[in-house]
Amino acid sequence: MNSIVSLPIAAAVPVSGPDVDPTLDRLTQAVEALRTSYVCEGWKLDEVGAERALAYVRRGCPDDDAEWTATLHFMVSHGLSFDWIFGGNPRSMVTTLASTSKQAAASSRLLDPIFAAIEAHKAARAKWIGWVDRHCALESELPKAKRQSRVNAWDDEIAETDDPRWIEAEREVDRASDAETEAACELVNVIPTTPAGVVALLNHAVAYDTDGEGWPRDLYSDDGKRRRVWQTFLIENLAEALPGIF
Repeated sequence: MNSIVSLPIAAAVPVSGPDVDPTLDRLTQAVEALRTSYVCEGWKLDEVGAERALAYVRRGCPDDDAEWTATLHFMVSHGLSFDWIFGGNPRSMVTTLASTSKQAAASSRLLDPIFAAIEAHKAARAKWIGWVDRHCALESELPKAKRQSRVNAWDDEIAETDDPRWIEAEREVDRASDAETEAACELVNVIPTTPAGVVALLNHAVAYDTDGEGWPRDLYSDDGKRRRVWQTFLIENLAEALPGIF
């Protein structure tokens, strides 16, 4: 069991021979990996920067501000771990990769309030659509004389001779519509606290607006002075949230 656990550690922190500078060894491995491995579409290693950094480390990292700055620039621009290259400590490298993992995304869902707001809106939208479908089915099934009632934001006109199912559908469509609008407003009141939350909110905003009419249009700011579409408030809230996240 111990030998199995030790294998990835040995791979992450190569053991150099007594005559090899471990810092140079690790930087050489990193450069070679970036040179020969797939990183992303169109990836290109800064060969000049790589050779300059390697040359500086080969010289034992002398007191040379220009070369030290160039080496740091190469490492930062290529996402290399300072702790691992210069100290042999893989901790920051491991945790940085872990921060983009599925487990990190799952953990973010527990901490970022936007995920609960998104799920609440999904449920509210599904309920509203369900009642709209029910309403449409009754409109086809019932004679006009049995569906005279009208319920809306301004007034309730209930015909006692209507089919009870029609009256219920009218009321529930109205209630569900109001609830869905409230849930949509909550999405731009809650501030995302994680990168995963920002991405989830943007994806939800796109996915739930298939026809350009998916979000409320006539919303007012808290002071009642500004009347905007939902997307404007979304942009404003993300502009407030992003500096504190990234």
